Amino acid sequence: MKTGFTLIELLVVVLIIGILSSVALPQYTKAVEKSRAAEAIATLKSLRDAQEVCFMENGIGTAICTSQDSSGNNLFNSSSVTIGGTPRTCSGCGPETKNWRFQISNAFIEAHRTNGKLYLTTTAAPAYQGRPAYQKTVCRAEGSGTAADCKAIGFTVDAGSGAYSMP
Repeated sequence: MKTGFTLIELLVVVLIIGILSSVALPQYTKAVEKSRAAEAIATLKSLRDAQEVCFMENGIGTAICTSQDSSGNNLFNSSSVTIGGTPRTCSGCGPETKNWRFQISNAFIEAHRTNGKLYLTTTAAPAYQGRPAYQKTVCRAEGSGTAADCKAIGFTVDAGSGAYSMP
């Protein structure tokens, strides 16, 4: 009598593994994207805190706290916040990491996802150039991104502004 598995038994096992992996892969992708967003959220919070200190020391609207002043200083190279990554040389630009490009646009500190689907923004300014201050991190879709991308990483719709923010 021969022992071993029949072709049908092997096909059933492969089918079961395929079904399990098709269920697990989207959950894994979602968890990875949440961890990447957590990296940017933590960095943005540190930069927002540094910006708040900068505003207290120099006043709201000071170039070094909001974008780039004439001597080339900005919040990225004048604060104690260290962000690893490749430096970029444009007005208000911070470094580019594997997953995010950081920059300051007026008083708004931004983290753009390198896959071009979304960006996160925050500020320590109470209000700037007629735009409301967020005081929290807000998610917006860009490029090929959708609101579902913001929802997938834990953001919810803010009833007041319609933007996606952290709860």
